[in-house]
Amino acid sequence: MNQPGLTLGPPHHERADAARNRRHLLAAARQMLAEQGPDKLTMDALAERAGLGKGTVFRRFGTRAGIFQALLDDDERDFQARVLSGPPPLGPGAPALDRLIAYGRARSGFMTGRRVIARAALDGREPVGHQTPISRVHIRYLLQEMRLAAVDLDGRA
Repeated sequence: MNQPGLTLGPPHHERADAARNRRHLLAAARQMLAEQGPDKLTMDALAERAGLGKGTVFRRFGTRAGIFQALLDDDERDFQARVLSGPPPLGPGAPALDRLIAYGRARSGFMTGRRVIARAALDGREPVGHQTPISRVHIRYLLQEMRLAAVDLDGRA
């Protein structure tokens, strides 16, 4: 399972049927969340809703938290695409300070809008609200682009 925020480069190659099942399971999970909330989203309920075997769901996600991690990772891929190649100011083409402000606003909105998913994705090993490695890298890059004098970029990021 990929950790949310570590998606760099193309995703690993999946068989066509596995990719189709993944998309189908994520769509079914999103429908269940919207209709019933996170408490009703279980491995068994997802298998039933998707019309797939429980084994398929368990192999794909491993745990209930894994379902939510996959949902968050799927959203994270879209967010990263907007940061890396979307329109300015979030994407390239704007001054670094404008991008940094846009990133802070977009990232806050991203996590606030997914707080239920993010909370359910925790399996007891991660701190709540941890910063993704891609966020640190991106923020550090933007600070470096601003050419701040005598600043610990890693500390600031």
